[in-house]
Amino acid sequence: MKKKIRLLIVDDSEDDALLIIDRFQKSNYEVDFERVCSEKAMESSLRKKSWDAVTCDHSMPGFNAKRGLESLISTGLDIPFIIVSGYIDEVEAVELIKAGAHDYVAKGNHMTRLVTAVEREIREARNRKDKRRAETAVRFLAEASEILVASLNLGDTLEGIIRLIVPRFADACAIDLLNDEVATPAYFALSVDPEKTKIMNKMRKKYPLSKNMSSEFAEFLRTPRSKLFREVKEPDLLFYSRGPEHYQALLNMKTRSLIMVPLRVREKVIGVIAFMLSESDRLFDEKNLMLAEDLARRSAFAIDNSQLYQGAQDAIKLRDEFLLIASHELRTPITTLMIRVQMMLRSFQPNQKRLTDERIISMLGGANRQIKRFSRLIEELLSVSRIETGKLQLEQENINLSKLVRETASQYTEELKSAGCALALDVDCELDGYWDSLRIGQVIGNLLSNAMKYGPGKPIEVVLGQKEKNAVLVVQDHGIGIAKKDQDRVFERFERAVSTHHFGGLGMGLYITRQIVAAHGGKIKVESSLGEGARFTVELPIVKGLEK
Repeated sequence: MKKKIRLLIVDDSEDDALLIIDRFQKSNYEVDFERVCSEKAMESSLRKKSWDAVTCDHSMPGFNAKRGLESLISTGLDIPFIIVSGYIDEVEAVELIKAGAHDYVAKGNHMTRLVTAVEREIREARNRKDKRRAETAVRFLAEASEILVASLNLGDTLEGIIRLIVPRFADACAIDLLNDEVATPAYFALSVDPEKTKIMNKMRKKYPLSKNMSSEFAEFLRTPRSKLFREVKEPDLLFYSRGPEHYQALLNMKTRSLIMVPLRVREKVIGVIAFMLSESDRLFDEKNLMLAEDLARRSAFAIDNSQLYQGAQDAIKLRDEFLLIASHELRTPITTLMIRVQMMLRSFQPNQKRLTDERIISMLGGANRQIKRFSRLIEELLSVSRIETGKLQLEQENINLSKLVRETASQYTEELKSAGCALALDVDCELDGYWDSLRIGQVIGNLLSNAMKYGPGKPIEVVLGQKEKNAVLVVQDHGIGIAKKDQDRVFERFERAVSTHHFGGLGMGLYITRQIVAAHGGKIKVESSLGEGARFTVELPIVKGLEK
């Protein structure tokens, strides 16, 4: 198989140029060449095409090797420059070598070593280029590392790294974090062309990145391996496309070369980083791919650290808010209880008017309610502690769920009356199962408390039924309702869909409820719209004790 070489021959003699070509062809080379004999023509050829080597005659009409060498040096290109001449003074030859020429070969019989000299200098030039690239890559990664560790703010980190990449490494770059893998989905895009930056941002809003995308690109995310498209063809863009409009936008980017690297950390892909060349005449190669992968690894760890930091900050904020709410919620029943006890104690002091028995009984009833409220708050805290430490143990037994619902509801008679909520029970079906009566009673109580809190003065319906092998408990209120976007969040720890300034409680009732239901192998869901109340449905497997 023939080797290939691109030669720029600077010589006014066509015959001499043919001799040079003949030498290479006899050495099994396929020669791509151009012959020029003026400074202007040489400079034009160097601009238009990449050459492996330049051979130059020592002296030509109106031009010579010294000026040819100066022209090459002025371009900044590192291309072997070999002087090929019939005669040149030895001193002048040495001076040209000192000035930057790589070798001197005499025409005629001595041209036998021309091919060897050119091959040697091409190898040396490639070694120099590889060394420069390696040094540039080290400096580039060092700068990237400084940016990646400079801030734990995700936005600042990604913006800093993308501005380093463009235009030094790529003409455009996009960092896209998966919606389903990171706490804060993000997208940062930048191009040397502002219009292309707008295109990338517009398409990301319409077509967010997700592992559930039904495309070859989704498979790329599931089996993470980098992709190098050295010369992008239109069909290649189908790989990244998320629809006809997105495909057309990719075509409009006029990308010539493309690298895509998954952002991988802790055995999962959290996003992808894309490097694009369009304006420059470069093409990405394997060495560029290695550099891109190294940068992606560092970026993924920085993103992960940022996410962990943000998660810790959110947890601290949530903890502080919870402690503030908890202290208020725990203090309220104690304060009310203290006031009632002090009033009763004062009434027994000398010269104080005695309270009537009816008044004392009323105050004792109020104190009892506050004690119950305090007890429930303490139980919520203990339940959360057991859940978080994995110590929530179920004491299961065969119980009648219909009876349990009625008994639990009767314990809330006073609260229902105080809230102005009429309770309608439809629990006549007899359902027996193997459950923890205390914990299931807690579930029922939490759902009733929730209905009273967010729907005061409105009726509450509780329905018990059976669906296949599951007991189904439905608690329907007619309160303020829950927005669609908050319906998953209300089951999280310390979360609520409304402001703590308007509604009390620790924000743990529904979280505890879901954990208890899950511990029984069941599930809970909510259906709601703002202003139309909320419908909570609990499904519990009906399992007999012996079957369990």
